[in-house]
Amino acid sequence: MRISRLAAGLVTVGLIGFAPVAITSPATAAGTETPVATVTSYDTDGIFEYGDDLNLSASVKSASGSSVFTGTYALQVSTPATPAFTTVATGTASGFISFDITATTNAVYQLVYSGGTSGSGSSATTYTATTSAPFTVRTTRKLSLKTNRLKVIGKVTPDYGKKKIKVLRKDGKKFKKYASVKTNKKGKFTFNAPRRNKFKFILVVPGDATFTASPSVVYTVRVY
Repeated sequence: MRISRLAAGLVTVGLIGFAPVAITSPATAAGTETPVATVTSYDTDGIFEYGDDLNLSASVKSASGSSVFTGTYALQVSTPATPAFTTVATGTASGFISFDITATTNAVYQLVYSGGTSGSGSSATTYTATTSAPFTVRTTRKLSLKTNRLKVIGKVTPDYGKKKIKVLRKDGKKFKKYASVKTNKKGKFTFNAPRRNKFKFILVVPGDATFTASPSVVYTVRVY
């Protein structure tokens, strides 16, 4: 299933790790247990660029690891624009659930399981309601870049008009400040590279509540 793009904004609640995690508890009574609900992603390292497609994997399993096919789930998301968790997808519980997401903001997801009963009579198992541990998706702004000889031309989207970007140049084994440039109201910027071949640099786009800071990608200007 595909979930429509989220409204801009996200909660930067302590960015937790991206390994599958879940809230569990031992059986509470004969024939009753709390299943394991999880939601995670195996795409890259958990950092996505604005507009990227990513896949979330979720599941509801018994304490022994078998799939639970009774009851329903709700995938919920929290953003800075809407801090309270909001349901964006629902369905019948199972051991594997897949969601196609478009990265438009940092976001925190959780899977809420309703509970249910499997089987009947003395062999019936009642699963109690549970919620997975939260899973954080970190999204950076989209950075487009091209060169025209020594001129570097770029654009940062979305919502990065009239803001600063730091340019760090490679000096030996380290990167040192080369320039600070400001975008126009459309997020576009330009600067000139020095007159030398293979000028290596990093662009630093700061993060905020909505977007994670840009990763340290090394760009090279080649002069022929």
